[in-house]
Amino acid sequence: LLWSLGYNGDSAVLERMEGVFCADAILAGMKGHPGDSGVQKFGCGALHTLSCHSESMRRTMIENRGVEIVTRAIGGREDEDRGPLVEMGLCALTSLLLPERSDDTSIATNKTHVTVAAVDIEVILVVMNAMIRYPIKTVQKHGCKIYRLLSRNRE
Repeated sequence: LLWSLGYNGDSAVLERMEGVFCADAILAGMKGHPGDSGVQKFGCGALHTLSCHSESMRRTMIENRGVEIVTRAIGGREDEDRGPLVEMGLCALTSLLLPERSDDTSIATNKTHVTVAAVDIEVILVVMNAMIRYPIKTVQKHGCKIYRLLSRNRE
């Protein structure tokens, strides 16, 4: 499931997903296996795919410390090549930090803004280190997007 969502962005799998439990399961898996770079990489990819397709799942991920979990996955150990994980992680962070897409005020919430703001400094440092260590186009592009999103999220 993680591979299918994280690597392929498989819409057929996405259509079979029911409710927000999936986001909770992915976050729990990432928390439960912090040293497994495969779980972290495909978990980040799955979070990115789900957050791009469902505002309610994106909100659930943010409220359940998704930004913090992805940030820690990206930061990880320095003793291995984490380029693919860093790329997936920055994609996930970009989609998690996007402004809410709902115009329905009964759905939109300020809780996600507060949750994201609490980890701004850690995100900034991890993104900066990733951009220094991995000077590849996707890392640089998503790193810049994240900085822009963080600056816009401040009010």
